[in-house]
Amino acid sequence: MKQGTFITALVLAAGLATAAPAAGAGISVRTGSSGHGARASALQLNITGSPQADEISVALDGTQTQFLITSRNPITAVPVQCTEISTSQISCPTSEFVAFSASLGIGRDAFSVGPSIHIPVSLSGGIGGDSLRGGSGSDTMRGGAGDDRLFGGNGGDTLNGAKGVDVLKGGRGRDVLKGGKGQDRLLGGPGRDVEKQ
Repeated sequence: MKQGTFITALVLAAGLATAAPAAGAGISVRTGSSGHGARASALQLNITGSPQADEISVALDGTQTQFLITSRNPITAVPVQCTEISTSQISCPTSEFVAFSASLGIGRDAFSVGPSIHIPVSLSGGIGGDSLRGGSGSDTMRGGAGDDRLFGGNGGDTLNGAKGVDVLKGGRGRDVLKGGKGQDRLLGGPGRDVEKQ
């Protein structure tokens, strides 16, 4: 093989390696039992973030009967109760689930829950400067290590910034805001709130 051809082949191989997605780069969505609701069969949707920076949203569809989960990274695990719309979006029937849980990993992650969603949500940001936004239910959020921004929305929310310089905004409802370690900014909003640095 000529030297010029060999160098070209090396450059092309390096480009392909750079463009290829990292193994395990997708997010997973699974189901688990929930303590919420009266039905013994009540389920919780558990979302696990990828090793990369994630951008995930949960909203209601136009019929108000399906949760739409949309991700910037591929969704690699889909529960049997849900339907894959594309590699980055699935729909799950609202009648099957009474709560959400999300655990995000390393990176600057963003997770948002639509204001029309009223079921409880538990969000954990992990390492990195994360942006977590709850819906209209009773939300529990933990920012983790990094400079995080937590927005509770409507409902009685519990926000914990943990390590880093965090901004916590409770929104409407009786909220509990815990800044954690770092120079944090706590904004309770309307309602009888409890703020702790």
